Amino acid sequence: RVKITLSVDDTYDAKSGSQMEGTAVINDHHDGVVKTLYNPIVLYCKIDWFGEEFTFPLALQLWQQQKSRRKTRRTRNKKRKKTNRNNNTKKNHKKRWQYAYDMLRDLLDFCKKVKLSLDGFSLAADNAYCVDEIFDLIKDTGLIFVVRPKNTNSFEIKGKVDNLRFHGRAVKSHQWKNSRRYLFRYVKHKGNHKKYGLCTILFYEEIINGRARIKYLIANTHDIRADSLFAVFKRRWSIEIFFRNIKQVLGFSNYSGRKLKAVKAHYLLRMITAI
Repeated sequence: RVKITLSVDDTYDAKSGSQMEGTAVINDHHDGVVKTLYNPIVLYCKIDWFGEEFTFPLALQLWQQQKSRRKTRRTRNKKRKKTNRNNNTKKNHKKRWQYAYDMLRDLLDFCKKVKLSLDGFSLAADNAYCVDEIFDLIKDTGLIFVVRPKNTNSFEIKGKVDNLRFHGRAVKSHQWKNSRRYLFRYVKHKGNHKKYGLCTILFYEEIINGRARIKYLIANTHDIRADSLFAVFKRRWSIEIFFRNIKQVLGFSNYSGRKLKAVKAHYLLRMITAI
């Protein structure tokens, strides 16, 4: 059986030097400004082909983390020059999910051109990409979107509207079921969100430091089993292994460029080497 899982995630790329040891900014001498660090966002693909696994990246975007504009005592009464101000302000700052949205939109446009159906494909992401824009983008495409939301998101379950933390605490002991494939207990509900729409909500217990804590997963479909939903999110871990290998083995962070084009060229070469 063939299983194709897409995953999107970002990694923090720490860059240091003789004049910026341990900091998270780089000095662009060409433009004369101090820019925040470039963090790569990767759209990754994992194919399970009758017992064999094939993994490779599909797209790459560079995201700049927004720098805090909190004034310290040292810079409170000091006038800053325009050339030394951070170019990444709130006005022109682009969030992580917006880069992921652009990559997914280009992928969907390509699939339409080649007439490739996405039925049976799945997409897994973390809570940073749990936004209604991505849910609306992949609506009616056949793509199964599994994401870990924040526990403060409000869902309507059995006529009650409250956050996931409250719904998880309200689960009674006799409602928990044991998974046949994985070592955890779970409860599956059909819920509704005012922005995400109808979805499947999975509550499961995870043992952390000897204590059982309730975690949450949601999917944009009702026709999915609990084990299949958890298996899709579990296959997302392949992108974390990819980040670890290219950092430790291929020198992903050992770049010397300061401009965006040079940093992106370095990342692309390392990713081609990884493939």
